[in-house]
Amino acid sequence: MKRVIGLRAALIMLVLIAIAPVFAVVVQASLAEQRTRLLRAEASLKSLVELAAAHQERHAQSARQLETSEVLRRLSIPADTTLLVADARGVVLGGAGPMAPAAGSDLPPGFLRTALLEGRARSGRSRDVQGQEWLFALQPVGLPGHGRVHVAGLIAARELLAPSSQRLRTQLGLIALIALLGAGLAWAFADRVLLGPMRRLLDRVDALAQEDQRLDVPPPGARLRELGELHARVHEMARRLAERAVQRDGALAELEHQNHLLESVLESMAEGVLVVDARGRFVHVNRAAHRILPGLQVRGRSFREALDWLADGEFRHEISGELACGRTIVIQGSARPMQRPGQAPTGSVIVFSDITDAWHAERSLRDSEQRYRSLFESNPHPMWVFDTQTLRFLTVNDAAVAHYGYSRQEFLAMSIEDIRPAHDVEALHRRLALQAGKVLGGPDIWLHRRRDGSLIHVEVTSHALDYDGRPARMVLAHDVTERLLAQEALQTMNETLERRVEERTRELAVANEELESFSYSVSHDLRAPLQVIDGFGRALTSRHSDRLDGQARHYLDRIRENTRQMAQLIDDLLALARVTRAELVTEPFDLSVPAKRAADRLRQRYPEREVDFAVQEPMPCTGDARLLAIVMDNLVGNAWKFTSRVPRARIEVGASAQPDGSTTYYVSDNGAGFDMTYADKLFKAFQRLHGAADFEGTGIGLATVHRIVTRHGGSVSAASRPGRGATFSFTLKPNP
Repeated sequence: MKRVIGLRAALIMLVLIAIAPVFAVVVQASLAEQRTRLLRAEASLKSLVELAAAHQERHAQSARQLETSEVLRRLSIPADTTLLVADARGVVLGGAGPMAPAAGSDLPPGFLRTALLEGRARSGRSRDVQGQEWLFALQPVGLPGHGRVHVAGLIAARELLAPSSQRLRTQLGLIALIALLGAGLAWAFADRVLLGPMRRLLDRVDALAQEDQRLDVPPPGARLRELGELHARVHEMARRLAERAVQRDGALAELEHQNHLLESVLESMAEGVLVVDARGRFVHVNRAAHRILPGLQVRGRSFREALDWLADGEFRHEISGELACGRTIVIQGSARPMQRPGQAPTGSVIVFSDITDAWHAERSLRDSEQRYRSLFESNPHPMWVFDTQTLRFLTVNDAAVAHYGYSRQEFLAMSIEDIRPAHDVEALHRRLALQAGKVLGGPDIWLHRRRDGSLIHVEVTSHALDYDGRPARMVLAHDVTERLLAQEALQTMNETLERRVEERTRELAVANEELESFSYSVSHDLRAPLQVIDGFGRALTSRHSDRLDGQARHYLDRIRENTRQMAQLIDDLLALARVTRAELVTEPFDLSVPAKRAADRLRQRYPEREVDFAVQEPMPCTGDARLLAIVMDNLVGNAWKFTSRVPRARIEVGASAQPDGSTTYYVSDNGAGFDMTYADKLFKAFQRLHGAADFEGTGIGLATVHRIVTRHGGSVSAASRPGRGATFSFTLKPNP
């Protein structure tokens, strides 16, 4: 019964489908007409409002004053249109039309009042508080201010579209009546012509399904030729099915035997075999599959849900869930669909094996290759790989492309012979023959030619490797052109320097010999006459003093005093010469020791003076102890000399650490001081800032200090103010 109703419903549906386009055309035409009427009404309303605004403006300027409502009624206003005039506060001044409010009343709240309060011309569509749609237009008249008014027009969309809506309802009613008549005709046709033969055909099919159909009964007739042919074919099909039933029983027996044989083969395989249906449910699982994947469960999910690789082809999958074996494994295999030609797959056959060990080995190899590739590409020196048989480049890094000027494609079309000068090719082949069978080669220095033709010297190191199954060598080339040029220049410079050193050594030897002669001459030739002069002076003073007047004795004292100063000057010059020639013996020691010794000697020599000495302890330093003791003797003696006229003299010796890690040593006093304008003369020989009558001395002491400190790689400086004392500071070369 359900099948009969379904056929009737299908015929009725066909009728309705045939009428549906007519219904759509009618509705679409009606909607288009309504849109056209609305657009025309909007344009007409806007023009009418502008005309009313112009009349209202002329009315306001006319000598004859009319009521606003009378001005509006003189216009030709359609029956469904309402015009009104309101002031800027929303008070109606007059109106005409079916919906015109009374003069003097306020516009009710809504879209029109909101548009009026905005004070500008507007038009469009809107809905009132009851939801009714209106077409409106608004035009201000006059200048902004108290006397400004607004002309507004309204049309109810429902009244405007009423004729079109009524016509649409009439057309739809006619179409519905036609549809009902068509459905009735379809029902009658299906009941008389189709349902009877179809019911008899279905009865024969049910009987055929129950295998109680008599094949010798002829098929019944039908009013439609096609239905009669269908009855005949069903009868023929029943006969053939009976014949094939016998064949089916034999095929099922053979299939059962084949299934048993296939199951035996699957169970004997070392690889895991899974047979799943289209939904991923297991159809067959062999023993090897249970052994490789115990439990076939991964984190509580089914095997199909956990491994989404049932697509055709090869696959590799890492199972990192909790298996019964308690470890993470990697499987590899293939999946093949089970399907008949031209049909959708009904399942898959999955064959897999455990490759965990091989996978770890492959990953280690892949990581190693990745590290090699990163090192190769990011190396700042040119690198390439060449085939040892054809000598052609197999790959180059970016540094080689940038350094040699060839593009990567140009490199790969060349051999290593192409970047060598012609005279080096034979030597290259000999070197390659010697490197055959060796893993490492080089380093060797070769001449290479860049793309611009310039030649460079490169230091080449090579390593044998297998590149995609071919014997090859990887080469690292380091451009040493600048280094060789620098070495050549350095060699030339060293030879020149050695020659200059030899010349300077000879000159220094001659100068030392001359200095020795000068020292000897000073010690003997100059000192001897001074001793004679001083001896005769003493003899005159001792033997003939009573016969000499005061002026003569004064002259003799001046001669002896200058002779003594000359002898002191000779001693100081000899000391300065010895300081220059003396060899430095550097060692660590405490500089406060020679400072205190110098102070003790001065106290013993001049016991009548009271001087307050302050020596910091300790003052560690590194240098020649003998020469630095001379520095302390001179600086402390200098301070002692220039504090001789101070009632309460004070001399301080100390050291202070500097931010750069060096140490500054100083000797300060509160003596006579000096003018810093002439400080640049202090450390030069024979330069004095005080007269010999004021303070004794030869001007050699500070020059000796400067010479010793300079030889120690340090510097010396002074700071002073006249009458405020002086501070002499020096630094030594820092310890290495």
